[in-house]
Amino acid sequence: MNDEITQQWMIERIGESNKQAAKNRNKYPIQEHATRTELWEYVDCTCNESCTCRKDLGCTGHWKLKKNVQFDDFMFGFLRMFVDRCDHLNLITAVDAGDPSNLRSRVKDAYTVLINLKGGEWQLLSAKSADFNKTLFCDDWFDSYFKEKFESFKIKESVYFAKQFCILLPDICVPYDTKSRDKMTSHLKIPRNANYFEFLSEVRKKFMNEFGKQGIRLPAMRAFDNPVEHLRFDPRLISLRQPAQDYGKDYLPLNGQISLILDKCYYLPTESTPEEKNNPTIT
Repeated sequence: MNDEITQQWMIERIGESNKQAAKNRNKYPIQEHATRTELWEYVDCTCNESCTCRKDLGCTGHWKLKKNVQFDDFMFGFLRMFVDRCDHLNLITAVDAGDPSNLRSRVKDAYTVLINLKGGEWQLLSAKSADFNKTLFCDDWFDSYFKEKFESFKIKESVYFAKQFCILLPDICVPYDTKSRDKMTSHLKIPRNANYFEFLSEVRKKFMNEFGKQGIRLPAMRAFDNPVEHLRFDPRLISLRQPAQDYGKDYLPLNGQISLILDKCYYLPTESTPEEKNNPTIT
């Protein structure tokens, strides 16, 4: 990818990602809406006036994890956004039983992430995430706790290691699959053996540089993700839908999470085959 990072480039790439997602059986924009409704909240920016997010990018608010999110609720959001729906029930059963032996190999790393969190780390990690009101474009976008977490794995390892943090820190951490990771490392000139902290640092630097040159502000950038252009919202298509949750009748106003906006500049879901569309049990 030799394209420059411009507003038009981002809008076109994000639109193409959502267009392809509309043809995928998982209907990811709808799953993103469901997870946003259940797990995240938009809060006022509490950074001081000198922080880059406010001074240079016009930030007024941040997305963050709600307080007291339970592990099962996190797991449902993680699965609906990042795992094919055909594997959801098998993964939930495996995590509940602590036994991954019946899982397909492609989702065993998702099991590893979930079982490790369930095994004792969830309370501390979720509490710290809910208390951390920052974006990737804030001057103090990490603290020592999260820096250690981000440095603990290489981006060439399982893609699910990064994806867990995108649920926990939706305005900071960027998810990827293997193809979009390769596009990002090539386009942004990031070493393929970088750890996740190094990866985020480079993504931050490259996008901030271009935003500064073109005068792109965060409120405007958040509106680049407009899934309704390609996929009508239908709450009946929500995976792992929670009966007591009101998901509304439409997508929330155009105010997207930084993690998903940056990801969609590179991520293209594959189109479901006719057999997959008509038979959700096909794996």
